[in-house]
Parts: sequence; C-alpha cells; structure tokens
Amino acid sequence: MALHNLPEWFMSQQADFPESGRAMFITGAGFLKAWGPVVPGDGETGYATGCLFMHTDAATAGDVMHVNVGDTDSANFDTYSTTLTAGQASDIITNDSDIAALNSNIIAALDLNSSASTLPKVLSTIITNQSDTATNASDITTVDSDMSVLQSDLVVGLGAGIGSSDSTLASVTSEFASAVSDTVFLASDVTTLNSDVVVFKSDIVSEKSDTVVFKSDITSEKSDTVIFKSDITVLKSDMTSEISDTVIFKSDIVVLKSDMVSEKSDTVVFKSDITTLASDVALVGGGTTQSDALTNKSDIVVLKSDITSNDSDITILKSGIVTEKSDSVIFKSNLVSEISDTVVFKSNIVWIESDIDTNTSDIVVIKDDITNNVKSDITVLNSDMISEKSDTVVFKSNIIVGTSNFDTFKSNLVAKITGSSASTFEKVFSTIEARISNLEG
Repeated sequence: MALHNLPEWFMSQQADFPESGRAMFITGAGFLKAWGPVVPGDGETGYATGCLFMHTDAATAGDVMHVNVGDTDSANFDTYSTTLTAGQASDIITNDSDIAALNSNIIAALDLNSSASTLPKVLSTIITNQSDTATNASDITTVDSDMSVLQSDLVVGLGAGIGSSDSTLASVTSEFASAVSDTVFLASDVTTLNSDVVVFKSDIVSEKSDTVVFKSDITSEKSDTVIFKSDITVLKSDMTSEISDTVIFKSDIVVLKSDMVSEKSDTVVFKSDITTLASDVALVGGGTTQSDALTNKSDIVVLKSDITSNDSDITILKSGIVTEKSDSVIFKSNLVSEISDTVVFKSNIVWIESDIDTNTSDIVVIKDDITNNVKSDITVLNSDMISEKSDTVVFKSNIIVGTSNFDTFKSNLVAKITGSSASTFEKVFSTIEARISNLEG
C-alpha cells in the first residue's frame, strides 16, 4: 500500500459514515455497495449491476439484503435472501438423493462382487480383486490354451458328425453349407406342406358342407326308420310263420322217417316174396313162369335202382336239413345282431331326436318338395319307362326285321355274285375263283 493512501485507509477504518451512502465506485459500471433506511426505487441511476444494498431499517431478516438486477442507468433492487425456498430445498434434497444413488451406483460398478457400502471398502475390494486379476490372467492364458484344444476337438467332432475328417473350421463350414442347402429344400417342403394344409382346410370346409347334407340324410333316415320298424313287425310275423313251418317240417320229417321204416319193412316182405317166387319157379320150371321170373328180375333191378336213388335222395335231404339248420342258426345270429343294431340305432334316433325336432319345418318343406316335385318326377319317369319299354319292344322288332332283311340281302348278294344258289360266302368265293381261272385259261 502506498504511503499517501494511509491517511485515507485509517479514515475508512475510523470514519463515521452518513446514514445513507454509496461506495466502491467503478468507472463505467457504477457503485458496488450502498446502504440506507430506504431501498432505492426502480429506475434510479449510478448503481452497478449486482450492487448490494443493505437496508438499515429492515423489519425482517428477509428485507436486510437487496441486489440490483438492473443496470447503472436503471436500477432494480430485489430482495436477496440466503434462506432457501421450498422448491430450492426440494431440489437440493432431490439432488442429494441422486448423488447418494450415483455414489451407490459407482460403488456397485467398481465392485460388482461386493456389498461394500463405502468407497474405501470398495477400493479395498478393488485392490484384492487386482491381485485376483493377476491370477485370473494366468488362468485365462491356460483357458485360452484349453480353448485351442477344445476348438480342435470341436472341429474334429463337427466334421465327424457330418462324415468329414476336415481339421479346420473353414473346411467343416463348407460341409455345413451343403447341409444348409438341404435345409433350403426342407423350407420348400414346409411351404408345400403349408399349401397342403390350406387344401386340407378346404377339405374340412367341404366336409362341414357334407355334414350338413348328412344331417339332411338323417332326417330321411328317420322316415326310413319308421318303414324299418314296420318291416321288423312284418319280419316278426314272418318269423312266427317260419316257426310254424319249422314245426310242420319237423312233423313231416317224423312222418318221412315212419314212411322209411314202413318202406324198409315192405322191402323185407318184398324180398321174402321174391325168394318164395324163386322157389316156386324152381318147382314148376320153364314156361311162362320163367318169363315172369325174368320180368320180375328186371323189375328188381329197377327197384334196386329206385332204392339207390331214394337212398341218394334221402342223403341229399339229410344234407339239406343240416344246411337248413345251419342257415337257421346263422339267421338266428343275424337276428340277434339285428336286435343289437336296432338298440344302437334306437339310441342314435334318441340322440338325433332334438335335431329332428329342430328340422321339423325343414322336413315339412322337404315333404312338400317330394309331394310337388319328386312325386311328379316319378310319374314322369314311370311314363318315360313305359314309353321306353314300348320303344324297346319296337327296337327289338326292328332288330328282328333287320336281321331277316340282312339274311335276305345276304342271300340276294350271293345269288347276284354267283348267279347260282350258293348259300355261303365261301361257296361264292370258290365260284368267283373258278370263273377267274376260266378267264385266265
């Protein structure tokens, strides 16, 4: 400090300042400090931007300090408080929380394998980890060597898997390229399969349509079932008649057996008569008796033949009876199966009864169509069949006439060619060849 400034410095230390004043003037900027009981009004001049005004008559702590936010030509003193606003305090708290989170993240980032909660502990862990890193570097070198061996083994293994003895990845990759080409074909096959699925979906739609038709057929089947029930009633009646016929047939067999026994008895008696007749012929001898004996002998041969035929007929009859019995067993078995099928069918009828009720209106429409269309068509068809039958008769008659005409034409042609009554084409050709031969001679 220069000596000539000492008096002023001592004066500033011991001076008695006025009630209001300004100090620390900067040329071109204005005063940096001011004081007094009244805060300068807006627009006053001479105060530098940032000038601090100390309000000596302030009633509250917040009114003690003011700062010029204007400029030297137009002052604007606003309250300057060191007390934080609620928003500032909240920001500081938030920032503090963010700093704490950042600190925690830094700690975690520096040491991922430690739960250390302070940087010193983290640094300690890092030092330990640094030592471990040296060991890990050695281990990595070893692992790198092992990886080279593993790579070689993988190449050999991959090559063996595709039938290759190549020892480099490039060679094995080439082999895999061929396999990838096959995969392209597989993708094509999948596309084709997808197309087949679309077709299958179309088939399912068609099948659904067929199911609707099948439902309509079931409606018709109900009508057929009523007829079938009627047929079963008729069949039951036929079975009753068949049982009655079987009883009669059994009675006839008993009668036939009785007749066979009687026939056998008559044959024994007839044989005895023949023996007696032979004895009489021997006694009488010659004459008409001998002629009668020869006639009787011939009759016996015929009778023996008839007995043989009858025996054969009995065998056939027995075979027929056995076959008939077998057929009855099969028929009985079929009836049992038919009863079982009828029960199942009845169950199906009960199952579709609700559908039938639902389709009652459809049945009425179908019945109307059958009455109005099918019946009419059947009548027309019947008429067409009658006409067709008539046409067939006429056609048959025409064929007969045509055949007769052809025979006449053939006869006339033969006669015309040969000038003779030759009746076959072979004779015609023979006549022609003879005439050609005569001409050549």
